Amino acid sequence: MTVYNVFVNKNLSTQGLPAGSFIYGGNFNNHINGASNPFKLTGSSIFQPATKEDLLKVDYKKILSNANDGDNLQLSPLENSLKEFFALDKIKVLADKNGDGQVSEAEAQAYVNELVQKDGNGETLSLADFEKVINEQGIDLEAISKFLNSVGIEIGTSQPEVAQVAPMQTQSQAGTIARRSYAPKSSNYSSAPAGPKSINNMSLEELKTEKANRESTLSEKEKNLKAVQSGNTESIKSAKEQMEQAKKSYEDALKNDSKTAKFAKNIINNNKQIEKNQLQLDKNALKITEKQSEISQQKSSISSAETMLSSLEGALSKLPSVTGKPEDKAKDKQIEAKRNQLNKEISAKKKEIQKLKSQLEKLNSNLAELQEEKTQLEKEKSDLQTKKLQLDEVINKTASEAVKSKLEAYNKALKNVDAVKAKELEAANSAYSSAQKQVQEINAVISQKEANAEASKYSVSSDKIDKALELAESQIGVRENGGSNDSAEIRKYKNGSVDGNPWCASFSSWLYGAGQGSSNSKTFGYTASSQEIKRKATSAGCYASKNSNYVPQKGDLAMWSKSASSGHVGIVSKVYADGSFDVIEGNSGNAVKKHHYSSKHSVGGGFDGFVQMDKWLQA
Repeated sequence: MTVYNVFVNKNLSTQGLPAGSFIYGGNFNNHINGASNPFKLTGSSIFQPATKEDLLKVDYKKILSNANDGDNLQLSPLENSLKEFFALDKIKVLADKNGDGQVSEAEAQAYVNELVQKDGNGETLSLADFEKVINEQGIDLEAISKFLNSVGIEIGTSQPEVAQVAPMQTQSQAGTIARRSYAPKSSNYSSAPAGPKSINNMSLEELKTEKANRESTLSEKEKNLKAVQSGNTESIKSAKEQMEQAKKSYEDALKNDSKTAKFAKNIINNNKQIEKNQLQLDKNALKITEKQSEISQQKSSISSAETMLSSLEGALSKLPSVTGKPEDKAKDKQIEAKRNQLNKEISAKKKEIQKLKSQLEKLNSNLAELQEEKTQLEKEKSDLQTKKLQLDEVINKTASEAVKSKLEAYNKALKNVDAVKAKELEAANSAYSSAQKQVQEINAVISQKEANAEASKYSVSSDKIDKALELAESQIGVRENGGSNDSAEIRKYKNGSVDGNPWCASFSSWLYGAGQGSSNSKTFGYTASSQEIKRKATSAGCYASKNSNYVPQKGDLAMWSKSASSGHVGIVSKVYADGSFDVIEGNSGNAVKKHHYSSKHSVGGGFDGFVQMDKWLQA
């Protein structure tokens, strides 16, 4: 939402104010919805004439911080404008000179220095400078405005969406405690900075596409490593050619020198043995690389199978016990069927893991044989090198200066081959190892997602969760009267209260409580504060942060936190195989709405984690 604020002068006519009015601050809602007076300097430039001295004082670290932190930063008007300017995706691309997907402080400062020259005046940063970039990049401000309206943000409304007060009774009932409940009008809007998508935020389909790309890269790196090991790169071949020429020159000189001719045959034969030994070492290195690659793949298969086994065993442990009650006959039958199927899958998976581990043992045994072969070859190489040093010593004592010079050139060429190869091997091994880790990393994420999806097939939700979901679906479309936080239906969620306060937490309370004719005293009871729900769930050991390994279940409560007393809440209505999920939220755009999120890491808007309702209800 904040990116619109920078160029809101395009739409100032909606406020009845002239274009070019100065805009304060970094929070779109506060300034557009009238929570403060943003138009104190009507008629002046939206950015003010900013001099070079002003630009030198800009704290680029602050302006590049996450947009969600804007309320907590003390920014000057100029810094606010710059912060929002750099929040635009196209501007990020222009400023990101090294192409790493992030704009650094140095890159931001360099780009601003470049920007102030666009109007030919390097002394000031003006609206014209920004306008030119916006026009060059074709940034559609009207489309931004339409988007904000489409997600429930009405430009020009007088009531702020945030900072509304919800009363809570004290234990003594003697007074009220002011509580703030953050109710985003569309919590599926994220202000997270653009950049390469994290694999944790990808769908299963996206992950598999990314895996194919990473495996292709790994294949290229392995091919390059093998080329280096076999000496088939251009630089190694060039070094070898020079060495061969130096060797031939040296051996010819040996034969033609009367003092060394008698040693020539022995020296030439030893050189051949050294070359043969090196070829054998190169082949051995190739075999070891291939075997290590097989072992890596086998370990990945075992890890994937173990992840699946763990999820299946977890699903089995979560299955509720049968009650034996006549009214639960259908559900008992479902539970037993899932228990039997899980036991079969767990047994099969254990056998699969045992087989994979047996195969891994054979591969490790093969690798050990190759490494033993390498040890023997390196010993032979050491013996041959020792013999060469002895022969070189004889030549240096008996040969002419011309032969000694040829020997020196040959030895130098030999060392150059070793040096070139060692350097390329280091780089190739590093690149191959890095590509291997990239594949292993994404395999782990895919395995976890697939295991979670498989385990979710066996979940059996409680009747209370089923009823809550049924109620939530039936309320989609319920709306406030205007922006009043009130209507006949909403009063129902609030136990009849007419208070004009946010109602997302009241809606969730109603789903698990009054809507089912219950007080919901076993979990969080009735509350108008989303953060009260979170505190109680945390105390009960039933809260999972978005950064944990927890996979949301239907019936869980998705939690947003703006502060210790301000947030938002909705009920998870469906979880998909790719890790995405649906949430039905009260007070979302003044209504009950369903939103789809691709992953728990991509929700945005202060999303924090999940209340584990099934666990809480069974505690």
